[in-house]
Amino acid sequence: MSVQETIIHTLGQLHIADLLSFDDFAAVIRNDEMYADVSTEALEAYYDVYKEDAISNKEEFQKKTEYLVEDLRRNSMNEIVAGEQSNFFSLEDIINALYKVGLLLETRTNVINETLEDRTEVLKRFEEGTQLSTISNDSITEILNTLGVYKRLLQEADN
Repeated sequence: MSVQETIIHTLGQLHIADLLSFDDFAAVIRNDEMYADVSTEALEAYYDVYKEDAISNKEEFQKKTEYLVEDLRRNSMNEIVAGEQSNFFSLEDIINALYKVGLLLETRTNVINETLEDRTEVLKRFEEGTQLSTISNDSITEILNTLGVYKRLLQEADN
C-alpha cells in the first residue's frame, strides 16, 4: 500500500459513522440535555445521514488527499534538491577533510595504544603479585601484605 493510499484509508476511517456505532452515537447525542428527548427513529435518521454523507464525500476526500500528498511530495523533492545543491563539496574539500580525519584517527589510535601498554604493565605487575601470594600464603600477615599490593596496583590502574 502506497503512502497516499495509507493516508486516504486512515483519514477516511475518521468519519463519525465509521468511528461510532449507532448505540454509541445515540448515547453521545442523548448526553446533551437539548437532545435528550429525541426519538430513536430520529437518531437513526441522523446516523444514516452521516453514513450517506461519508460515502458521498469519499471521492472528494480522496481527490483532496491526493492533491495534498502530491503537494507534500513536490515540496519534499524541492527541499531535497535544494539541500543537495547546498551540500555540494569539491573534491579538494573532501580530500582535506579525509586527511584531517586520518590525523584524528592516528592521534586517537596512539592514545589507545599508550593506554593499552599502561594497562598491560599493570596487569603484569598484578600477575607477579598473584604469583607471590600463591607461594607464601602461610600467615595472615603475608595475606594482608598481598592484599595491600593488590590495592596499590588497582589504585595505579585507576590513575
